[in-house]
Amino acid sequence: YTDGDGAIFERQQQFQEQTFQTVALPFYAVLDQNGKTVATFPGLTRNVQEFVDFLQKSQKN
Repeated sequence: YTDGDGAIFERQQQFQEQTFQTVALPFYAVLDQNGKTVATFPGLTRNVQEFVDFLQKSQKN
């Protein structure tokens, strides 16, 4: 979801709010093949290793 107008943006925002209880941007989520949330990373980081750690941790779940 990115800020925008129209029905598709509203549906995407509703999905994000219902699924993750936030509409914060940026917000990263890793889902498994069944749509279950494996890991989330709310907010922004300029620390590359912190984001890499999030991705690697999500692979272990």
